[in-house]
Amino acid sequence: MIFLQLLCAHIVADFYLQSHDICMHKMQLLTGKGWICQIGHAFVHGLLAYLFVSDWTNWHLPLLVFVSHLIIDILKDICLSKIQYKPNDVRSNWECVLFFIDQALHMLVIWILLKYVNIAENTAICNILDTKVLSCIIAYLIVVKPTSILIGMFTQRWQNVLSDSRGLHDAGMWIGYTERVLALTFMLLGTYEALGFLIAAKSLLRFQETDTKRTEYVLVGTLFSFGVAVLLGVIINSDETIINILNNLLM
Repeated sequence: MIFLQLLCAHIVADFYLQSHDICMHKMQLLTGKGWICQIGHAFVHGLLAYLFVSDWTNWHLPLLVFVSHLIIDILKDICLSKIQYKPNDVRSNWECVLFFIDQALHMLVIWILLKYVNIAENTAICNILDTKVLSCIIAYLIVVKPTSILIGMFTQRWQNVLSDSRGLHDAGMWIGYTERVLALTFMLLGTYEALGFLIAAKSLLRFQETDTKRTEYVLVGTLFSFGVAVLLGVIINSDETIINILNNLLM
C-alpha cells in the first residue's frame, strides 16, 4: 500500500504539477530561474510523498525524496541540454531513453525507501482507500498525462514529415485523453464489446484519409494509446495478483 501511495505522489508531482514551461526552465541550470524550478519541483515531490504517506513523524521520507529527485533531475536535464540541437530522430530516441532511465531511477529510490526506511502505514488512509481503489486511481493518472507524453516522444520523429495542415489546437491531445480513459473504463468494467466499438469507430473516422503518412502516424499513436489502457486494465483485473507480487517484492 505504501508503494502505491508513493507511486501516486510521484505521478501527480512529475506529470500533473510540472508544466512544459517548468521543464524548459529546469534545463537552464546556469540561471537562477533554472535552479528555482529544480528545487521547487523536488520540493513538491517531497511534500506530496509526505502528505500521501501521512507518516507525520517521519521527516526522513520527504527529505530523501527531495534530495534524490533533485539529483536525478539535474543529471537528466544536463543530458537533455546536450541533445537539444541534434537531428530530430536522434533527439527523439535519446529523449525516450532518458525518460525511461529517469523514471526507473525514481522507482529505484522508492524501492530503497521501502526497503531501508521505516515507514509507518497510516490506517486512516487504508480504511478510505484499499489497494484496488488506489490502483485504479493510479491507472487513470497514467493513461492521461504520462502516456500522452510518451506517445509524443515516440512519434516526434515523424512529425516533421507530415503535411502542414493542422487540426484544432490541442484537439488530438484531448481525443487521446478521452479514448484512453474510456478504454481503461471499459476494461475495468469488463465491457470488451464497447472497447471494440470504440476502436472501430476511430478506425472509420480515418477510413477516408488520403494522406498515408498521417494515417500511419495516427495509427501508431492509437495502437500505443489503446495498448497502454488495455495493459493497465489487465493488470488491475488480475484479482490484484500482479499488484500483490509487486508489493511483496518491494517490501
